[in-house]
Amino acid sequence: MDMAPLKIGWLKGVKVLLLGHYVPAPIAAYLLHNLGAEVIKVEDDRGDPLRKIGSFGPETADEMSPMFWTLNAGFQSLGLHYRRPAGADLLRRIIEKVDVVLDGNRAGALERYLGAPISKISPRTIYVPITAYGIAGPMSHLAGHDNNILALAGNLSYTQTDPTGRPSIFSAPVADLFAGQLAAMGALAALLGRRINTAEVQGPQTIDASMLHAGFFLNLLELAARNDYKAHIPLPGKEWMNGGRPDYNTYRCSDNRFIFFGLIEPWAAKRFFVELGREDLAAYLSDPQLLGPELESLFVSRTQADWVQIGKRHDACITPVNDLEQAVQDPQIQALGRMQTITALGIGSVDVPSFPLGFGAQSQPIAPDQVAPSVGEHNDQILSKLLEIGPSEIQNLYEQEILIRRAKKN
Repeated sequence: MDMAPLKIGWLKGVKVLLLGHYVPAPIAAYLLHNLGAEVIKVEDDRGDPLRKIGSFGPETADEMSPMFWTLNAGFQSLGLHYRRPAGADLLRRIIEKVDVVLDGNRAGALERYLGAPISKISPRTIYVPITAYGIAGPMSHLAGHDNNILALAGNLSYTQTDPTGRPSIFSAPVADLFAGQLAAMGALAALLGRRINTAEVQGPQTIDASMLHAGFFLNLLELAARNDYKAHIPLPGKEWMNGGRPDYNTYRCSDNRFIFFGLIEPWAAKRFFVELGREDLAAYLSDPQLLGPELESLFVSRTQADWVQIGKRHDACITPVNDLEQAVQDPQIQALGRMQTITALGIGSVDVPSFPLGFGAQSQPIAPDQVAPSVGEHNDQILSKLLEIGPSEIQNLYEQEILIRRAKKN
C-alpha cells in the first residue's frame, strides 16, 4: 500500500518519561508516541543494550541497530547519570514536569535512586513500573527475560515438546510485547480518567504492568477450562490450541509445505467435507483419534497452493504457514499496509511493521518522522524547554559528568 504515513495527535501535549531498555517499556512508549505523545528516553552511560543487538553496519554498530531503531524512532534522548545524587536530583525535577513515567528498572530501584517514591515527588504523574515479576512478592527484586516469565507463569508447560519432552520456547517475545501493551493501556486509562476528573473517576497512580502480569494472563482460557474439567492440567500437544485437535492443526501438503486447518465448528466442517466430495470424513468428527490420520492423508494429496485456493473457495479456514518473507509479501498483509520502509540519512533503510491498528478503509499506517536518537542527543533541548535551564548551567552539568552525550557515527 503506497500511502503517506498518517499522523495521530490524540495524545499531543502528553509527556512520557521512559527509563527502560530492551522491549517492554520501549514498546509501551512506542505505542503512546505513535498516538501523539512526546517521549523522553533516559539512558545512563551504559545505554540501551538493544542498540548493539544487530546493526546496520560496523560504522553504526555502537549506536543504532534495526531493532533499537524500530522501537525508539522519534524519541528524544537524555543522557543522564541518574544513579548519582546530582543526576537523581535532576531526574526528580523532570518527573515533576511529565505526565507518565515508564520504568523498566527492577522493582524499587528507581525509588532508591531518587530517594522517594514517584507519588511523593509528583502526585500528578502516572507511574508505570514494567518489571519482570511485579513490584511485590518474593521474586520482585529479581531479573528475568521473556521465557523466564513464560516458564514461571506455566505457559511453557503446554507448548510442544521435543522427543525428550523438553518444552519449546516461544518464537516471539510474547511476555515483553504484551506487558508493553498492557502498560500503554494502563497509562491511557489513567490519562483519560485524569482528564475526566470527577469524583467518580478515580484510580491508583501506580500501575503495575509486569511481564508476569502479562504472562500469567495468557493462561486465561486454559485456566477457565480447568474449572470445567476438574482441575485438568493442560499438556503439550493435547489441548485444543496446541495441537490436540485435528480440526485445529497444521498439515503437510504434497509439496512439503504446510497449511493450518482450523474449521472447529462441526456443522461447518461437515459442510466442507460434503462440498469436497469427502462426506465420509464427517463420520470421524466425534473421534479425534480417527479424524487426525484421515486429515493427514487428505491434505498431503495436494499442494499448499491448491489447499489455499480450496480454503478460500469454501471459506474453510485454511491458510498457508508462511515464513517471514512470505508473510511480508502476502497480499492480505500488503493490502492492510502492514509493512513500511523508512530511510534514515546516514543509517540506511528499515523495513518494519506498521503501527498495529488500522484507521478506516484506507488504513493508513502511522510512521515516525524521525530516526531513533543517539545517547543524550536532546540533552540541551530537553533541559532548556522542560526545566528552563540556561546554556551555562547545562555546560556545567557536562563538566560535572552528570550529563552524557554520544555523537552519532555517520
